[in-house]
Amino acid sequence: MLEKRRQELRGKYLKLGTGELVAACVFALVASTIVMPRLSGPGDHFAMWSALIPLLVILVQAGVYWLLARGFNYFVIRLSYPVNQWFARVGKRNVPQLVQDFSVDSRHR
Repeated sequence: MLEKRRQELRGKYLKLGTGELVAACVFALVASTIVMPRLSGPGDHFAMWSALIPLLVILVQAGVYWLLARGFNYFVIRLSYPVNQWFARVGKRNVPQLVQDFSVDSRHR
């Protein structure tokens, strides 16, 4: 039963990770093939990529995070809290949900 739960979580994290990476690819592809030809000047190109690059970085980072979470709890404490609550929550040593999911699985192997 617990192995089934572990496999479900691994599948969920795989879907989340690949979904984030596919979204980054789709945004970049649409921007470069559909939007870029419609822009008139080099300033427009710069403005578009200046807005899009942070989104792409976040999507790729999130995708890599979820894919790494399938195998071990990499950067769990650093990345698992919202930025504005990070210091308060890390100081309380709360256990993030991702760690709780893996702890349940590892105890019942």
